[in-house]
Amino acid sequence: MSPLEEAIEYFKEKGGFTHLLRLFGDKVKSLGSVGGSVTIHEPSEEEKRDIGRWMGKRYTNSIHVDLKRFEARFEGTRFEGVTLLDVLRSVLQDELVANRVVRNRQQEELRNYFKDLLIKYDNIFTSFVTSEILAGRNATTFILAYNRGEFESIEQVYRALVQLFAQKKVRLSVFANKITGNPHAFDHDPRFIAALQMIHSYLEDEPYRSVSTAEEVNELLFDFGILKDDIANYTTCTGLVAERDGEPLKSWLYACHESSVQNVPLRELNTIGHVYPMKGKQVFVVENSGVFSSLKDLLDEDKRSVALLCTHGQFKLAGLVLINKLVQSGCIIYYSGDYDPEGIQMAARLIRRYPDHVKAWRYSLEDYMKSEPSMDIAATRLAKLKSVPPVFAELADMLRKLGKAGFQEKRISDLYSDLTSM
Repeated sequence: MSPLEEAIEYFKEKGGFTHLLRLFGDKVKSLGSVGGSVTIHEPSEEEKRDIGRWMGKRYTNSIHVDLKRFEARFEGTRFEGVTLLDVLRSVLQDELVANRVVRNRQQEELRNYFKDLLIKYDNIFTSFVTSEILAGRNATTFILAYNRGEFESIEQVYRALVQLFAQKKVRLSVFANKITGNPHAFDHDPRFIAALQMIHSYLEDEPYRSVSTAEEVNELLFDFGILKDDIANYTTCTGLVAERDGEPLKSWLYACHESSVQNVPLRELNTIGHVYPMKGKQVFVVENSGVFSSLKDLLDEDKRSVALLCTHGQFKLAGLVLINKLVQSGCIIYYSGDYDPEGIQMAARLIRRYPDHVKAWRYSLEDYMKSEPSMDIAATRLAKLKSVPPVFAELADMLRKLGKAGFQEKRISDLYSDLTSM
């Protein structure tokens, strides 16, 4: 039996060395060579005995061992000439490759995997997404999927990217079924959404912005001609006329003549062109359905017709699409929402998007105080007011100071006065 074989047999038989040798192996991987020291903080009696005999020490509490000194104890024994590295590799059944070498290998394998995918599915979109992944920018979902071995889920995203804009408009379920055979494959796929976000930032020359809400996802998909839900996604309006192929739609004209309210789904909005008020160029938009109905009741009582639209809380894609069509028709949008961080954020979003067409409606300090603010606002919500357009600066400051929310419902009479006088 060789000295190495004897050393291997000895250290395997002595149970007190088992944990220590594992720690040695981790240290070698970390440093890339035999060196440094390790500590066993709560050693067993067996560990104290076996390691103490080997090191010529008496351990009472923790055991601290220097790897080089441990190896030096081979000299003058039947193990002389044996290296600690050889013993560790044999006992642990591990080549003990340095962690940095392993990481480099893994990184090279990852790079080769995505480069091969790009060769297989090569277009401008997959090229950009691949460059972002290899640069480690906004690529967490792809890296996690790769590390978990979810290669098919990654490849189906690449197959989808080469099909973008292949059709004018396509429903998400139909698109997913065509790519994967499963109509629900992209319903909740973070990799697909992340890839679209990367491409959107590239096409629009804007910073990458992570989407978090369902409506933000719907809007992102819509930008790429993909419809997630075009029936349940709707907006409510009255006093508007829509055209298709340059001709006013009779259904919209009848609704105006009858002073009716329309719930318009995204499906219909995708088939029409220009939208504009039956009278004038002003369109009034409110956040809450109760406020919309109350204003419509007052309009009906006075037999008045005004272009009025309701977003039903946070913007749905249908509402944004309709507002966009109104802006394209040259309309001026007056937006009114609740006096809370979310309401201000929604108004700010529209003003940033259409600065020449959207006006803040009833967002003065006086209006806020008249809403009789009383509901507490959590500090986490108030933090959303750090960056708002100048028109909301004073209101945001007061909201942070009082920490109270006010609501549109307290302002219905003033809102109605505006509808009939502006």
